[in-house]
Amino acid sequence: MARNEAVTPEVTIDRPVVLASDGAPIYVLVRFAALEEAAHDGRPRPPVNLALVLDRSGSMEDTGKLEYLKLAAMKVVDALGADDLLAVVEYDVSVTVMWPSAPIEARSIIKR
Repeated sequence: MARNEAVTPEVTIDRPVVLASDGAPIYVLVRFAALEEAAHDGRPRPPVNLALVLDRSGSMEDTGKLEYLKLAAMKVVDALGADDLLAVVEYDVSVTVMWPSAPIEARSIIKR
């Protein structure tokens, strides 16, 4: 990770070549590496304003996909601090704001 970047993404795809005519699903893993607080001379990280956009479309009907989605979303909610803001949006044929951007005050309600 470059020392001047607070967050660095890393993208991994499940195969080296993807053909436009191939109808098979493509699996992509996206990881984000963030600087530790110690790298900021002991200063706490600034608050974040995050929107989780959750895919609830037909493509998520495969076994396990929605469960992974829920687990990942709950981990994000648990990782946020009291000064952070969170919005939760879901989409399928329409877009629904499940939780408008607000401070993290009721984790258990958000996670439900």
